[in-house]
Amino acid sequence: MLLTEWRLALLALVLRAPLLARLAVVAGRVVGLYGVAQQRALNAANALAAEALAQAQTVVAHAAVRSVLDEYDGRVREYMRVIQCTLVSETALRFTRLAIDSLATWLMLAAGLHAVLHHRLTLGALTAFYTYSDVFARGCTSAQEVVSTLCTMRPACARYFELLDRSPAMAWGVGATPDRCEGALEVRNVSFAYAGRREGALHGVSFRVPAGTSLAIVGPSGAGKSSLLKLLLRLYDPDEGQVLLDGVDLRCLELGWMRSRFGYVPQQPLLFDATIAENVCFGEPGTVDEESVAAACAAAFVARLPDGVRTRVGEGGKHLSGGQRQRIAIARALVRRPRVLLWDEATSSLDGESERAVQATMQAALRDGHAGWRCSAVVVAHRLSSVLCADMVLVLREGRVEEFGSPSELSHAGGWFEQNFFGASRDHQGATGQEV
Repeated sequence: MLLTEWRLALLALVLRAPLLARLAVVAGRVVGLYGVAQQRALNAANALAAEALAQAQTVVAHAAVRSVLDEYDGRVREYMRVIQCTLVSETALRFTRLAIDSLATWLMLAAGLHAVLHHRLTLGALTAFYTYSDVFARGCTSAQEVVSTLCTMRPACARYFELLDRSPAMAWGVGATPDRCEGALEVRNVSFAYAGRREGALHGVSFRVPAGTSLAIVGPSGAGKSSLLKLLLRLYDPDEGQVLLDGVDLRCLELGWMRSRFGYVPQQPLLFDATIAENVCFGEPGTVDEESVAAACAAAFVARLPDGVRTRVGEGGKHLSGGQRQRIAIARALVRRPRVLLWDEATSSLDGESERAVQATMQAALRDGHAGWRCSAVVVAHRLSSVLCADMVLVLREGRVEEFGSPSELSHAGGWFEQNFFGASRDHQGATGQEV
């Protein structure tokens, strides 16, 4: 094209290349931002639908079907609005590109005809130049589309690259792996606050749990009991202070080794969409430990199931009752023969008989060992029967230690523990004239 007519070639470059390059950048940015907005709107609609379907019984029980449908309709409309804006923007940008191409073509044709009329260019040369120019225009259009696509993908990929570039706060495979673990726990002046919250969950908490003993943590809702268990399992690191296992800071221990020494039953145990056997042995591949299933008082109801331990529990364990899910979670914690048991109201959904049987298993593991293993235990409890089985009791209020001692000591200390666990019964005995 340059060899045919360099003046027209420079005109083609000036008219097409800068404008199309600028248009590609603008188009990429605009369409990319709309793409991110589309993804957010779609995620919002899908999240509401998934949540409503997962909690379908709650939605129906509260006669909230219409309100949920209205909210979902609003989110879908927002998604459609973003799509419409995207299509309008893409159409406008496409017509702009066509206008630039058409304008450049007509200007070059006019300049070429002017050169032919003034005998600076032959008609054959103009035809050849026009053919070369058309090939050049198609190349510019392809380059513009590539640049536009790259600019469109940039905002959408930014989040993925940000996640890939992040370094985990807790590194696996780094730290000590002692040969033995006795299960002694110590918390030294620990303070902790969740990210984005002004008020801290824990403030200057300190206590010790010697190996082979148990500690019951009690207190009102929101006192920081579950947060403390998460620090003991190192799901979070404290902002201040230390959490020690056998005298070693948890941050100095290899994460996988440390967590394998703990058996954790959360407040709301969730099961995987797998068989009972796979759920019990999760993290410990192998055959189901019948002793652990029996210790969790799960053997009776498992035996009544048509496929026994091969019965699938459904997503989140939806095919089982709350008490059955809790028993499976307890069996999952016991199967690994942990050195430390962390139970967050683990027996709250069990009947009295099953609770006593599970407590007997834990006491056997604490006192004399059970099936060749011994452990320590930290239990969050609201039932007096669970608290009285513990060696020591820790009372948390507003993230601070208010009382610490044995159940017998605190039952006569006149504090929160006595008032909430023994106050009502003693008031009743005093009213009836009985000796307290």
